[in-house]
Amino acid sequence: MSILRLLASSAAAAVLFGTAWAAPVTVGDVTFAPKFQEKLDKTYGVREGADLARDVKKSLARRLANVDAPQALRVDVEIVDAQPNRPTFKQLTDKPGLSLQSIGVGGASLRGVLRDAAGAEVSVVAYDWYETDIRNVTASSTWTDANRAFHWFASRIKGVAAGPAKPAA
Repeated sequence: MSILRLLASSAAAAVLFGTAWAAPVTVGDVTFAPKFQEKLDKTYGVREGADLARDVKKSLARRLANVDAPQALRVDVEIVDAQPNRPTFKQLTDKPGLSLQSIGVGGASLRGVLRDAAGAEVSVVAYDWYETDIRNVTASSTWTDANRAFHWFASRIKGVAAGPAKPAA
């Protein structure tokens, strides 16, 4: 069977059975809310922003890899706030008395905008999570709890991008 026939028969089956082609969901821009950008500049350090943006993109890419979206979507993310579990490099430099072994509760607040292929806003997902009990902190890195929040945010984005659940047959 030629590839052309295979594609034509697959498209016909999709129309016949009411299924749509799975569309990709891509990760767009990661930006920072103005207040958080100020915190990065003055308190945490600019390099921390690059690390956080990379971590958000990585979490989203992993979660969105196999999404069956009804249409092609792009998600743009704004990191509204983030709290580290351990002092950042800039904090350690600015306050020599701090220790890398210090821990605290952390987390993050994010806002994601899903856009269609034309750039129109399809949905907005806001999510925040902060650890509330120091006894639950198992911080192995500076941004452990923030990364946890990124993971759960990515799961929410995945659910919205995939659309409503289909009824069981």
